[in-house]
Amino acid sequence: MTEFGENKDMGNNQPGLNRDMELVLKVIKLLSARNLPLNQKLDQSLGMILDGINAENGSIMINSDDRTELKVWAATNKRIIGKKQGVSTESISGQTFLSSQPVLIKNINDHPQFAPKSRPGNYRTNSLISVPLKNDAGDTAFGVINASDHRLDSSFSRNDLNLLLDYSAWISPILNSSLLMEDLKREKEKYRQLSFELEIKQKELMISTAERSELVQMVVHDFKSPLSAVISNLELLSYMEMSRDQRPVIATALDGSQKLLEMINDFLQLARLDQWQESDQTDDIFIKDMVQQEVENILPTAKAKSISVEVISDHDLKVRAHNSMLHHLLNNLLTNAVKYTPDNGTVKISWIPKQAKRITDKCSSIVELCVEDSGQGVPDQMKKAIFERFYRAAGSSHIQGTGVGLYISNRIANLMGGKIWVEDAVPHGSRFCVTMPSAEVGHAR
Repeated sequence: MTEFGENKDMGNNQPGLNRDMELVLKVIKLLSARNLPLNQKLDQSLGMILDGINAENGSIMINSDDRTELKVWAATNKRIIGKKQGVSTESISGQTFLSSQPVLIKNINDHPQFAPKSRPGNYRTNSLISVPLKNDAGDTAFGVINASDHRLDSSFSRNDLNLLLDYSAWISPILNSSLLMEDLKREKEKYRQLSFELEIKQKELMISTAERSELVQMVVHDFKSPLSAVISNLELLSYMEMSRDQRPVIATALDGSQKLLEMINDFLQLARLDQWQESDQTDDIFIKDMVQQEVENILPTAKAKSISVEVISDHDLKVRAHNSMLHHLLNNLLTNAVKYTPDNGTVKISWIPKQAKRITDKCSSIVELCVEDSGQGVPDQMKKAIFERFYRAAGSSHIQGTGVGLYISNRIANLMGGKIWVEDAVPHGSRFCVTMPSAEVGHAR
């Protein structure tokens, strides 16, 4: 005799309060224990419930994420734990899982669907039970509980089925929650391991970057000494008596050597940016004193072109910045302004306090510093491109440079938490502006 799906309330049967309650309560207590791993709780509770219905063998199977397989999580036969079975109506477990209805078979040999399938020799009797483990809504199964081989060599009864359904009704929400917790633990461990690996990779990358930066600085710096000697000798030759044919050769060699030295200095600054970034060291710096220092450094070059350098702002402000980076940024902007200003022109530098408006600004108050030249200006279509690495504006080929200075300035501005841009000056020329956090009002936004 076969019974499955005959009583529609059978799959939604609530735990009976007057039937084998002592056993059910023991099972609940066991499943609620926090000091035992899930597989051990399932194994012990399965043994208790199988004893309650006099079943010698049984198993608990849970579906895979894609619902194509059932995996054995607990079983009296320990050899099958962890094994998987494809979901199919050709198997009793698959039928129970797909239909979400219990199956009670008193004699499998009389069953029209499963009788043709040969039974493995380790089954003593022909009676078995299979009940679904259902989700909280009660409409879909996420696993099955199987019981077989009645110890009294008789068939399982409806009472046995109801007791196993009670067990399923109690175990399902606890097991479902436990499975979710197990998934969360696995995901947490996976991300913890991933975080650990990324941390190691980051440290390796930092070490590699630092070593590469040091190597670049060492090699490039070693180039400077012999190159400086070449330049010194070429300058000496230019003052000596030479023929008309020799002078252009010396001049070309001197010009090329000076360009190469400038390029080496730029590459050294690029390498130092990584070190500055890693140091993450900032100071409260008075902007007026630093500007005066850099103006004095650029004056000899400006005087050679009869260019006047005017400091427009007279008040002092304090900014929070990396000392070396800010020195290099100001030097780049002033050098660039003098370079692109024609003879007898003017370079102006000014600064003003402002309220921060960008979401990315680190404080509520910033300082905007601008360096203005009286050159030919920067076309609108080039105003962003000039901050890219090795970019040279059209028409500037006659001006010495590598196209790295503004790229470095842009990186420094970003590292200091500010930004840099260029706008048109009036009546002509360019105005390079950079923002940096103010130390006067240094509260985080």
